[in-house]
Amino acid sequence: MVHADDPGAAGPLESLQRRLGFLDVYALAIGSVVGTGIFFLPGKAAAAMGPAAVLALMIGAGLAMLLALCYAEAASRFRGTGGAMRYAQAAFGDGIAFSVGWATWLARVVSWAALGNVFVTALVPLWPAAEGQRGVLTAALFLGLTALNLRGVGFVGRANTALTAAKLVPLLLFVGVGAWWIEPARFVPFAPQGYSGLGATTVLMLYAYVGFEGVVIPAAEMRDPQRNLPTALLLGMATVFVLYLSLWAVCTGTLPGLAGAEQPVGEAAAMVFGATGGALVQAGVAISALGINAFMALVTPRALYSLSVAGLMPPWVGAVGARHVPRRAIVITSAVAFALALTRSFEQLAVISVVARMAQYVPTCLAVMRLRHLPAAPAATFRVWGGPLLPCIAIATCGWLLLETPSDRLLWGALGIAAGVVPFVVWRASGSRRR
Repeated sequence: MVHADDPGAAGPLESLQRRLGFLDVYALAIGSVVGTGIFFLPGKAAAAMGPAAVLALMIGAGLAMLLALCYAEAASRFRGTGGAMRYAQAAFGDGIAFSVGWATWLARVVSWAALGNVFVTALVPLWPAAEGQRGVLTAALFLGLTALNLRGVGFVGRANTALTAAKLVPLLLFVGVGAWWIEPARFVPFAPQGYSGLGATTVLMLYAYVGFEGVVIPAAEMRDPQRNLPTALLLGMATVFVLYLSLWAVCTGTLPGLAGAEQPVGEAAAMVFGATGGALVQAGVAISALGINAFMALVTPRALYSLSVAGLMPPWVGAVGARHVPRRAIVITSAVAFALALTRSFEQLAVISVVARMAQYVPTCLAVMRLRHLPAAPAATFRVWGGPLLPCIAIATCGWLLLETPSDRLLWGALGIAAGVVPFVVWRASGSRRR
């Protein structure tokens, strides 16, 4: 159902300010995907397929782009906070919307807890004493990002843009200089192990492109999101693909022991830049880890806030402060993520991430097709070509990813989502829903 009070607009209950311009959204699209994994991924892919891993890289990019195209069309209809939750509510009603929104928040808060630890780990090679100060540094990270977030979306948006630029600098420098060191002979034989590992390697590569779905959540704080968001999202994904392809080419063409290398980008950088290469790349890892944490600090609380303003959680959760930020959602989300980071319990909860992502992707792809035929649906400023073909292929991709996922992870993921549905049903049954 499309709510009468929110036909694509942010709705009267949202009082957030639109401070994020196109460049900020573009930086969010890149920063949401490029984390620390790309520094280590080429070695794993090369071990499975050799230079032929580039095929998995390209197929993974194509499949991820199909999902991003569905998000772009859905996002072009709406101006409010919520992303996949908002699309599901407009297309299928409150029940499915809550499950999607809860899965979104739960997956992101667990991921943020893990990324908080990744940041400290990335500091250790640069500052060995960081390991002994893990608790203090983790607290400083969460407190600092929370304080920045409470100051307003403009502050954290500019910080994310600056960090995205900073983490791209060492990668672009590595690619620009390393391209001159590429030896064509290292690409032969192209597929030393054959192509039997293409499916598994494609899954590995596909997950290197995920994260883009978080960009659409803070749409109510973007200027002209119905036009800027689809363009920035797709341009960001294209930028990520070019960056990944360039990194793969330099690593493959310069590093003789790429297959199985634990830190392939660092080892290749050491060959290109000498002793300073490792420090340069490690600084890039630390900056990337900080940047992805800044992104999570921005989008994760908005996922919780959106459930409240959509009438799917008590209104007090969505309280907005004097600086026009969802202060309670920010504090609650930061506290939960910090607690998980300290206890390391996110390692057990991380098994829900696959199902949680699919709980966002599949409803969004279905919503794209459903909203095209709802007379009351907001108009789309961007349309995916091919009718239902591309959304259906995207849904099939999600099904393939689920088939490649161990059954125990599927079970824990389903239980994690179900855990949020129970209090939702109780709250609704009590008649406490905001009218």
